[in-house]
Amino acid sequence: MIDLPDDIKMLITIGAGLVVKVLLSTSMTAAKIIAASTAGVFVAWVFTDPIIGWVGMDPLLYRVPLAALLALTGEQIVRRLIRYSDKPDELLADIIKFRGGK
Repeated sequence: MIDLPDDIKMLITIGAGLVVKVLLSTSMTAAKIIAASTAGVFVAWVFTDPIIGWVGMDPLLYRVPLAALLALTGEQIVRRLIRYSDKPDELLADIIKFRGGK
């Protein structure tokens, strides 16, 4: 097995996550694919290490899988944040739902 540096492993994993997302999405246009890929790469690259530090995970074990997860969900995270900035009351409603309220 080839021993690659962690940053290269992370980029390969982010790319693989984005390919899976695009292949599983049947209704994405070229513009949506570019936007989703950009958001996925941004979220995975910027937030992987801070989340690992905040949660207290072992970086050697969880850095690459967390990057893949963030690449897959990055577009939805960005969409949700933009929606919350336009409608802050939805943030409160989602927090209440998440905590088991109605």
